[in-house]
Amino acid sequence: MTLLPSSYYYSPLLPTTPPILRSPLHTPHRRSRSRSPLPFLLRCSSAASSEMAGSTGSTLYPSHRCKTLHLVRHAQGIHNVKGEKDYKAYLSPELFDAHLTPLGWEQVSNLRKHVHKCGLAKKIDLVITSPLLRTMQTAVGVFGGESYTDGINVPPLMVENAGNSNHLAISSLNCPPFLAVEQCREHLGVHPCDKRRSISDYRPLFPAIDFSLIESDEDVLWKADVREKNEEVASRGMKFINWLWTRKEKEIAIVTHSGFLFHTLSNFGKDCHPTIKEEICKHFANCELRTMVLVDRSMLGLDSSNYNYPGKIPQGLDLPSDVAQEKQPEKKMPGSTGSTLYPSHHCKTLHLVKLYTWSVMIDCLYVRHAQGIHNVKGEKDHKAYSSPELFDAHLTPLGWEQVSNLRKHVHKCGLAKKIDLVVTSPLLRTMQTAVGVFGGESYTDGINVPSLMVENAGNSNHLAISSLNCPPFVAVEECRERLGVNLCDKRRSISDYRPLFPAIDFSLIESDEDVLWEADDCHPTIEAEICKSFANCELRSMVLVDRSMLGLDSSNYIYPGKIPQGLDLPSDVAQEKQPEKSHAN
Repeated sequence: MTLLPSSYYYSPLLPTTPPILRSPLHTPHRRSRSRSPLPFLLRCSSAASSEMAGSTGSTLYPSHRCKTLHLVRHAQGIHNVKGEKDYKAYLSPELFDAHLTPLGWEQVSNLRKHVHKCGLAKKIDLVITSPLLRTMQTAVGVFGGESYTDGINVPPLMVENAGNSNHLAISSLNCPPFLAVEQCREHLGVHPCDKRRSISDYRPLFPAIDFSLIESDEDVLWKADVREKNEEVASRGMKFINWLWTRKEKEIAIVTHSGFLFHTLSNFGKDCHPTIKEEICKHFANCELRTMVLVDRSMLGLDSSNYNYPGKIPQGLDLPSDVAQEKQPEKKMPGSTGSTLYPSHHCKTLHLVKLYTWSVMIDCLYVRHAQGIHNVKGEKDHKAYSSPELFDAHLTPLGWEQVSNLRKHVHKCGLAKKIDLVVTSPLLRTMQTAVGVFGGESYTDGINVPSLMVENAGNSNHLAISSLNCPPFVAVEECRERLGVNLCDKRRSISDYRPLFPAIDFSLIESDEDVLWEADDCHPTIEAEICKSFANCELRSMVLVDRSMLGLDSSNYIYPGKIPQGLDLPSDVAQEKQPEKSHAN
């Protein structure tokens, strides 16, 4: 299992630097005979698994094998204040099931504003909370609805003044479901602040929280004379992480505790750059939020993809111009197992549509282009791929039907609203597919925006397509089909394309003419591909992971916590203060 930091981090204390968009190609002249796809920005083989202890580079995973976790430590509790001043106070019965301080509620309010401002609040499918007062108060305060009004026919998430909060009731309207889970509690034993009440006491205080997964009404896990060891917390944390794969939800907020987070996350990051490992494992401040991407590499989960689309609808010939891999068996590579966690701002989601026929690893949507005229003629006679008639092959009428069906799919499943950028190979068939699937509606003259595609562009016999209400489009040379020999893979000049696709950004392509394609070049052998060949108009979603600090992304979601500042020493400070043996039997 792999865990990665996410792009949802946010720090109001540090300026964020927008990423600089650079062309992946830097040589405007003749290319080298040995061309490496995206200079190993992408790790296309799991053969590197033997280097996991210190491996770097990028890694790609199918997006339905990933979950996004929004990790939150509870806001300041009364135990944090008293324990910071006197460590022995953690043993005081007065701190039993510690509730939030007034400053803690201010921290909750500020984090709530952040998750709404950055749009995270609308993305959460499920909120999981430790069944202790301070975590449930934090969870409902941050991710719950507005103030509760009597007469509304739904139970409140929290009743007024629950747990001495001096806080108004909180509604369960327009917010995700909340689930209390025993496994994500703080270190168990000795400290009364970490002992919970009975579930029958909690239910009337938090009516809309689901406690059904907690088997015992009383707290049978907490022992007065035995403190749970760090390695036991880490083991419990991994069981919790593995249990998450039994859930169908993709974006999960988890409100828990400092010790639990620290020891659980310390299991991850060994395959990453030391800076990323540090991001994953450092201690949380009160009410801090970090977003991580959890990757299932062992088939622990049974999730299927909501976004993937099989392509070839309607059916049609779709043999790629380079059919070498169909002629020879694919090599099977050894794979890594387990789950992996990464910070989410070191991940991207790619939605791949046969824009490439070779596969790469990125958190993206990959789409192979729809059926082109070269697919039809080349399926019948492979030599036809070299025919001048197939130069820069355009889509067939059946290809445009495939585009229309994929367009309906991405709108129906909600994917169309999630795309931030569409990257396309600068060839007719890929640009026609890209604008047809992800572009706007039919273009109307007089609208004060350029069209994505003009009418009948590339012999398409298709209406113009608008650039209204759709993401930006950028043409990138590096994601072209294999270069050389086959004329269907040779592009036109950029000056020919601009009037056909006015709203596509061609600024990253350095040469107007196609200086990369060579008639006498041989097809290079690409290292074992992770993904099988794409069908026409097939879509696959992948997660691209930066494990080497290649990118400079900062997170929009991460939140530093402790706003306002306050004492936040965790109840378990044994490792900072004194040997563990002084707190355990």
